[in-house]
Amino acid sequence: FTTIAHEIRTPVSLIIGPLEKILDRSDELSEKMNDDLDVINRNSQRLLSLVNQLLDFRKIEQGTLPMSYSEQNIHELLMSVYIRFKSYIENKNICLSYTNQHTELMACVDVENLTKAISNLLNNASKFARSTIELIVLVDDAAKTFRIMVSDDGCGISSEQQEHIFKPFYQVPGTKVSGTGLGLYLVKSI
Repeated sequence: FTTIAHEIRTPVSLIIGPLEKILDRSDELSEKMNDDLDVINRNSQRLLSLVNQLLDFRKIEQGTLPMSYSEQNIHELLMSVYIRFKSYIENKNICLSYTNQHTELMACVDVENLTKAISNLLNNASKFARSTIELIVLVDDAAKTFRIMVSDDGCGISSEQQEHIFKPFYQVPGTKVSGTGLGLYLVKSI
């Protein structure tokens, strides 16, 4: 399982490298060519993300998902995720907003895993939102805690299904969107 996932990840990474070089020179290409390259890029990134999810799933199952904490500016970290997702989500005619009144908030977090968690939540929200997705940071100064929320205006999840959505490979029955059922499991595990 892990070997096959690694074997898939290598050629996908080798495709993405030259593709990014071509995209850097996109002003030299026709609009049609840029559109086609954008489709290739999105799907290459999607494939890489799926392979990485499978590898992370395996690490979680084995209890070997590494965590590496460091002091980070939460606003800067979330802003980089927000910028990465903004055009992807807006291409789906969905408005993505980011609200954080505490731009100097510093916290000890695992950058890679927090980025994965927020990315999975935004990706999941983009599948179900009708018109808006919000990424919000709330700070409780008295408790010295903060909360990162991702919400959307989609149909929501029934209370019966909510207890199952964090199980690996689980998808709400009748859902007509693509996915592996690993995203929310990874978020909860992280």
